[in-house]
Amino acid sequence: METILSSFLHDPTSALKTQIFIPRFIHRLRMAEAWGISSGERILDTGCGQGGSSLILAHLVGPNGRITGIDPVQPEYGTPFAVQQSQEYTKRSTLGSSLTFLRTDAPSFVHGLDCPASEVFDAAVLCHSLWYFQNRLTVYHLFRALRDADIPCVYLWLDQESTLKAVQLAGFLLKKHGSITPESTILEGHYEVQYVAEEKFTRVVREEGLPETQQDEILAWVTRVRKSNEELKLAGLGERRYNTVNFGNELPDTQLALSFPIPLPPGK
Repeated sequence: METILSSFLHDPTSALKTQIFIPRFIHRLRMAEAWGISSGERILDTGCGQGGSSLILAHLVGPNGRITGIDPVQPEYGTPFAVQQSQEYTKRSTLGSSLTFLRTDAPSFVHGLDCPASEVFDAAVLCHSLWYFQNRLTVYHLFRALRDADIPCVYLWLDQESTLKAVQLAGFLLKKHGSITPESTILEGHYEVQYVAEEKFTRVVREEGLPETQQDEILAWVTRVRKSNEELKLAGLGERRYNTVNFGNELPDTQLALSFPIPLPPGK
């Protein structure tokens, strides 16, 4: 863990180290181990952000593997350190020799390759990045691009059956499906809910100068979050399970999967 932490840009004296970063890395390490990431693999980390997931993958694939992290996000995005700052720091770290970071989206990247993606990558990974997509249709187009580029296997985390359907519609077959229960120290969602439920967040939204329809939509969700939060408090917090899913093109004879390479209707 110390190698991973020392390769990630953070303030070692900040409470965030123990409250956020260590639990986050432990959780992502468990996910990657459940996927079966092994030494020497070449992996495309889609939606890598500041590079936390890429670090975990680089740790597992070792010096003979290669991790290419891609993300279209603005370089100045992120706090307390921006994406560009974090990625540059990681590149200079102990694990940096196995890492490449590029500012691009997955369809543009794989379509721009000079050879089939299977000659460059053994798999693609989406680690806690699917929720940045607007809807199931955009998820479908992402996976269709990966499938058309001949990416052999995709590892991802999901908690919605509709996402699984979109991935299968794009042409991938379900190879392995499991679940991970996060440790009790994973509190990022708790902190985010707390922040959204505070009046400060509402003031920030109102001061942002957003179009009225967008502001109203956000504030409506704030109301829902507050209501759901109160309902959870009354009911008692239950255990939430997070699924790890491994999508590949080959299946054991004992398993059944469907492949429907047809587009989703617009807006669905």
